[in-house]
This record gives sequence, structure tokens and C-alpha cells, in this order.
Amino acid sequence: MHENARATLNTQVFPGVYTAVDRRLRLVTANNVVHFLRESHWPATIQTGIGIGRIGRTSYVASTGLFTADGCAPIPEEARTQLAALLFAESGPISMGV
Repeated sequence: MHENARATLNTQVFPGVYTAVDRRLRLVTANNVVHFLRESHWPATIQTGIGIGRIGRTSYVASTGLFTADGCAPIPEEARTQLAALLFAESGPISMGV
């Protein structure tokens, strides 16, 4: 389901990217990481969401989530604030003085 969401996004943003004969761009998945937050029991209706976590000059990060009727586990607000402080700036990583 994650792969289907990624491929669907790619075809919308990069038309013809999977047509080998006349494509002008080739996309390669360099890294695939899965984090399991909770079990899903079969049978279940699962919705897939996708968004972009980062855009670089030659790469981008696509982040997907699978959602059941119970939703997806939220990140506590305090943790969100701490994570936001660690976001990369457009010009590069933030120095942490370590």
C-alpha cells in the first residue's frame, strides 16, 4: 500500500515517468523505512495518505501513512514542538552545537 501511494504520487507529479520508451526522468527509491505504530486486524478498510517530508535539488522524501477506523497514533504536542526545532532549513542542517 505504501508503494502504491508512492507510485501514484509519482505518476501525478512526473507524467510518463514509468513509460520506459519515452521517459525523460528516471526515479529511484534509495531508502524505504517502515515504522509500525499499531496492529491492524483483518478484515479492515485501510486508507493510505501521502505527503512530502522534504524537497531537495535532486531528491525528495515521500512519507506515507496507513489509517484504519481508529486513525493513526498522534504525536504528542510537546514532541511535535521539539521535532519542529530540528527540521532542516532550506540551506542545510541546523547546527546543534554538539
